[in-house]
Amino acid sequence: EISTRDWSSDVCSSDLGNSIKATGEAGMLAEITPKWNVGFAVVNFTRTQISAYQEDRLTTVLRIGSSYRFSDRLLTCIEGEKNIEYGFRGKAGVEYMPMKNFHFRAGFATQPIEINAGVGYAFKGLYFLDFGSAYTQQLGWSPNVSFTYKMK
Repeated sequence: EISTRDWSSDVCSSDLGNSIKATGEAGMLAEITPKWNVGFAVVNFTRTQISAYQEDRLTTVLRIGSSYRFSDRLLTCIEGEKNIEYGFRGKAGVEYMPMKNFHFRAGFATQPIEINAGVGYAFKGLYFLDFGSAYTQQLGWSPNVSFTYKMK
């Protein structure tokens, strides 16, 4: 599976003006076995310039990851991320499904330390509702919610 995305929009406050820029993202996902996937992605490989001030550019991020499904109820994931402007960041997560369509999720990341937890529910395999929260030393707790509709 190959995916690409070629758009980005950056809108600044009215004092700083507005800017719309194009960027690119590409990645691949390989199914090694029915339970094991490996993938990689390059985010903003174009290094799009967002302002003339000191060559201000969107950063490029390289990611490689793997997931393994131990059972129908347990999924584990790991990812390595390298932002060209910062050090290496490791990530790990687990998803447990105690009953059909209901998921518990937890994760951890380094550089900076981040802890995540959440729950999700799938309605008829088409609608997905997720609640979660992340904790970082800089921001403290950051709650999030998402609703997704999967088109057939």
